[in-house]
Amino acid sequence: QLAWLPSGSCLGTGREVPTKALFEMIASEIATDIRPTPRPEVSDAVKRMSLDTSAIAKAMFWKSSVELEEGIRATIAWYRDFLKI
Repeated sequence: QLAWLPSGSCLGTGREVPTKALFEMIASEIATDIRPTPRPEVSDAVKRMSLDTSAIAKAMFWKSSVELEEGIRATIAWYRDFLKI
C-alpha cells in the first residue's frame, strides 16, 4: 500500500463485467483454447466484477482513460515483453 493512496484504493474502469466475459477477453488475447468448465451455480459464486474507483478518483482526481479491453491487451503485451514470451 502506498502511503498517499487511500486505503483500499482500486484502479479500474468502474464498469461491471461478468466473470465469464472477463475470462473470454483474456483467453482471446492470449490465444488459448481453454474454456471455462460449467459447474452448477452456487449461492456465493462471483458472477460479475467491478472495482470501486471512487476513493482514488477523489484523492487524485483520477479517472480511467483506457477501456478494459485495451487495458487487458496492454497488460498481456507488457508481461509477454517482460517474460520474453
